[in-house]
Amino acid sequence: MLLRAGVDCPKCGGRTPVFAMMGLPEFEVENAPTTLLRRIVSLPPAVDKAVRDFSKGRWRRDQSAQVAGAHWHSHCARCGARLGESFTLGPEGPFRPRLYKQRVAIKRERLPGPFVLDGVHRQPNLPMLGWLEWLNQREAKANKALRPAARTGRSAADRR
Repeated sequence: MLLRAGVDCPKCGGRTPVFAMMGLPEFEVENAPTTLLRRIVSLPPAVDKAVRDFSKGRWRRDQSAQVAGAHWHSHCARCGARLGESFTLGPEGPFRPRLYKQRVAIKRERLPGPFVLDGVHRQPNLPMLGWLEWLNQREAKANKALRPAARTGRSAADRR
C-alpha cells in the first residue's frame, strides 16, 4: 500500500507531501503484523510506475546522507530538499498517527499484489496497524450504510 501524508519541510518550511510504503498483514512475512518498508533500493516495474504516479515524482531514488547507497526518499514539492526516512518514518513523523486529524490526513493507494521487494528493511509500526484497523472499520461502516439503499433502490434520505 502506498501512503501519502503532509509535513512542513525542515528546509523551506513549506507544506509538502511525503510518502511511504506499507506491507499489509495478508502479504507480510517474518511474523511482522504491519510494517513500513525502509531503504527501498529497487521496485518491480509496475510498482515503480505506480509510485512515481502517486507521488508525482516527489518520491524517488536518491543518495542517502546517512546510509551508503541510493534508495527511495521523499522530496519537498517546494524546494526539492531530500526528506530522509528518519524524518518521514521517525517517531515524530506523519506515519505515526496518534490523533484523528493525523489519521484522516493519511491518503493511500492499494496496489494489486503481492509483489516481491528484495533487500528492504521492515520497520514494525503499531500506530500504522491501528490506523489500518481504523481505516478498515471506517470503510466497512460506509459500505454497510450504502448497501440498504442499493437493495431497495431508495437513498437513505428517501427512507426517512
